[in-house]
Amino acid sequence: MVTRINTGVSGLDIDSMVSQLMKARRLPVDQLMQKKQVISWQRDDYRSINAKIVDFRNSASDMRLQTPFLNKKAASSNEAILSVTGTANATEGIYKIKVNALAEAAKLTSSANVTGTVGGDLSKKMSELDPSFASNTTLTVGGAKGTATIIIKPTDTLANVVNNINSESNNTGVKISYDGGLDRLFFVATSTGAEKTSNIKLQSANEDLLTDIFKMPPAGVTTPTTFANTVTGTVAFVAEKTDKDADDAPPVPLEVKKIAPDLKAEQVFKISMGASDSASFTITKSTSIGELIDKINSSDLGKKGVSAYLNESGKLVIFNPNRSNELKFTDETDDDSDVLKSLGLEAPVTSGDFAYTQMSSVGKDAEVEFNGVTGFYASNTFSISGLQFTAKKVDTEEVNVSVAQDVDSVYNSIKTFVDKYNDVIDSLNKKMQEKRDRSYLPLTDEQRTNMKEDEIKRWEEKARSGILRNDSILSSALNSMRLAISSPVNGIPSGEISILSDIGIKTSANYLENGKLYIDEAKLRDALSNKSDQVRRLFTADGGDASSERGDGVARRLFNGASKVFSDILTKAGASNTLADDSLLSKDEGTLDKKIYDFNKKLLLIEDRYYKQFGAMEAAIQRMQDQSSSLIQQLTGSK
Repeated sequence: MVTRINTGVSGLDIDSMVSQLMKARRLPVDQLMQKKQVISWQRDDYRSINAKIVDFRNSASDMRLQTPFLNKKAASSNEAILSVTGTANATEGIYKIKVNALAEAAKLTSSANVTGTVGGDLSKKMSELDPSFASNTTLTVGGAKGTATIIIKPTDTLANVVNNINSESNNTGVKISYDGGLDRLFFVATSTGAEKTSNIKLQSANEDLLTDIFKMPPAGVTTPTTFANTVTGTVAFVAEKTDKDADDAPPVPLEVKKIAPDLKAEQVFKISMGASDSASFTITKSTSIGELIDKINSSDLGKKGVSAYLNESGKLVIFNPNRSNELKFTDETDDDSDVLKSLGLEAPVTSGDFAYTQMSSVGKDAEVEFNGVTGFYASNTFSISGLQFTAKKVDTEEVNVSVAQDVDSVYNSIKTFVDKYNDVIDSLNKKMQEKRDRSYLPLTDEQRTNMKEDEIKRWEEKARSGILRNDSILSSALNSMRLAISSPVNGIPSGEISILSDIGIKTSANYLENGKLYIDEAKLRDALSNKSDQVRRLFTADGGDASSERGDGVARRLFNGASKVFSDILTKAGASNTLADDSLLSKDEGTLDKKIYDFNKKLLLIEDRYYKQFGAMEAAIQRMQDQSSSLIQQLTGSK
C-alpha cells in the first residue's frame, strides 16, 4: 500500500487532486449503487402490494365456501324464558319450545351457623369449632371428575380447609365457599346436570366433621363389621403396625408414618373389587400411610368409590361402597416377604368400632319440550337441530322460535369482500400509473452529505415514483381480476343469477376509477332474501374444469387469480420473512454487489497508482531542487 501524502516540496494539495481524479473514476460505481437502490425500492413496493393481495385472497377464500352464505338468524318470542342463536345447520322455519326444568348443579349447604360469630371468622380452628375434634382425620370429596382425600387437622383453620378443598377442584369438580354474613359453607359442583355431570359426595371417618363442624344436613352413617382377607364391606387395618416412635422423640403424625420401615425390597399388593376391577400398589420402606391413602383414592378403584382414610382411633380404613362386589387383597410380590402382613391384612380384622359418615347431592338436568318432544340436557345451554338455546326460566308458556336467512350477516360479508377488492385494484392502479421522472436518480453518498433531511426525503419520493409503472405482473393481475368479476358464470339455468350485476354489484361508469365496484344495497338485500341459493352459487360454484374458470363462481375465480399474482410477485421479489431469498430481484442485486465489489477493488489499485505517480513527481522535484542547490553552492564557492 502506498503511503498517502498531503503536500510535498511541490506545494500541491495531493489528497485533493487524487480525490478529484477518483471522483470521475467512481462514476460507474455510483451508477451501480443507484441501480441497486432502485431494485431495493421495487422489491419493497412488490412486497407491500403482495401483503394486500394476501389479505384479499383470504377474503376470497372465505367467500368461495358455503359457510358465509348459510348463517341463520333465530329469534325467541320471549327472551326472558329462553334465548336462541342460529347456526349454518339450522333449518328455516318456526318451532315451539317449552322449559319444564332448569339444569342445576349439585350442592350441599350448612343447615346452621358454622362459627357462630357475627360476620363470620375464617381464622377459627377445627378444634375451636368442635372441642372434641382432637386428632387428624380425612375428608374424601367426590364429584363428576373424580375424588380426592384431604387430611383435616385440629389445628387447621376454616380458611385452610376451604383452600385445601378448592385446590383439588380440578380433580373433583367440586368447590366450597364460605360466606361470613350468612355464616354458612356452600359446597357446589362446577357443572350442572344429573349425576354423571354434577354430583357431590362427602365422606369422613369423623362424623363430627360433617355434622357438628360443617353443619351439613343429617346423613346416613355406614358402620363396618368384621371381615377376613376376602371381604364385602369396609376393611380396616391397624396403623400401629407401622414403625414405633422413639421414646425420646415427639410422636410422628400417623399420616406420615412409614408403613414398613424395615422393608428390604419393594412389595406389591392388589385390591380387587369383584371379577373385573382391580388396582395394584407398590410399597417401599419410605412409603407413608398418607401416600398409600392418596394412591388408593386416585386409582381406578377410587373413581368407583373405594376410598381409604385414617379414623379417629389412628386406624387406616379401606371403604367399599359396593357390598355386592367383594374386596380381595392379594400379595403380588415374588420374594418371601408378606406384604399383607406388613399391612395388617393377613388375618381377619375387627372393624366394628369404626364409622364412615357419607353425605351426597346430585344435580338436575334441564328438561325442555321441542315441538312436543321431551329432551334432557346437562346444561341450560344446549343445541337442537342446529339452534343454540339458553334456558333462563321455567314457564308453562310455549316460546315461538323463528329461523330465517341472516341477510345482514351475508350482506356484510359480501360488502367486506367488495371493499377489499376495491382496495387491491386501487393499489395496483396507482402503482401502474405513477409518473416516472428519470431526472431524479437515487442519491449517492456524496450527494446526501450536501443536502438537508427534508430535501433528501422529497428527492427520494420523486426518485422512487413510477418504478412499477406499466409493470407486466401488475397489469396481468388487473386484467385477470376485472375479467373474473365481469364474466357470467357458465352452466347456470337461463333466468337465474349468473353475473354480479344481477345482484346490484357493478363497476363505476367513470373510467377514471379503473374498475371500482359499487353495491346497490337494496337490490343485493332483495336477492339475498328471495334468491339466497342463487347468490351463494354465483360466488361459490365449482365448474370442475381445471383448464377453464368459466363455470367457477366469482369468489373462486378471484381466489385463484390472487393466488397466481401472489406466486408471481413472490418469484419476482421474495418475502420479507424469508431468510434464504432466491427471488429474481435478489439475484439481480447479488450480481450488482459482485460488480460493485470488483470495481471497488480496481479503484483502490487506481488510487494507489495515483499516489505513486505523485510520489514519484515529488521525489523528482526534490532531486532537481537538491541539484540546483548544489550547483549554486559550487558557483558561489568558485567566486
